[in-house]
Amino acid sequence: MKKIVLCIFMVNCFAKSDIIDIDKLEKECENNNSHSCFGLGLQYDNGKNVELNYKLAYDYYKKACALNNSSACNNLGVMYSNGDKGIKVNPNKAFSLFKKSCVLGGDISCDNLGSCYENGIVTKKNLSEAKESYGLACDRGVQRGCDNYKRLNIRGIRWKM
Repeated sequence: MKKIVLCIFMVNCFAKSDIIDIDKLEKECENNNSHSCFGLGLQYDNGKNVELNYKLAYDYYKKACALNNSSACNNLGVMYSNGDKGIKVNPNKAFSLFKKSCVLGGDISCDNLGSCYENGIVTKKNLSEAKESYGLACDRGVQRGCDNYKRLNIRGIRWKM
């Protein structure tokens, strides 16, 4: 199975020059602020302003995803897809999380979902669905999605109507 590339994007609310107030993020996350939970997940996932801790990153991503944060759902999906950071490979969970993230308006998750459809990961190989997912990723600014869409378009793959 192809590994899906982890693409984590720092949210614009965390400017490089800002010192992150972890306590404030934790309080906001406790109050179900999905952006704060996702931000904490990123901090622990990357060891920024806190000690690197993949278990906490996972927990914060999981909470943020439950609160419908598309980026957190994608990052969880990548963890399950790649089986890294202490998470066992689980293609079914990865697929479900990529799909949820894409439906919620995620960008890179639509490309990841397209890869699942194109390669028959958890689902029947479906190039039409792959092209549709890649198209959504492209529309949302993911160059790899555009490249994948173009590649399938050249092969004459059509969207299902």
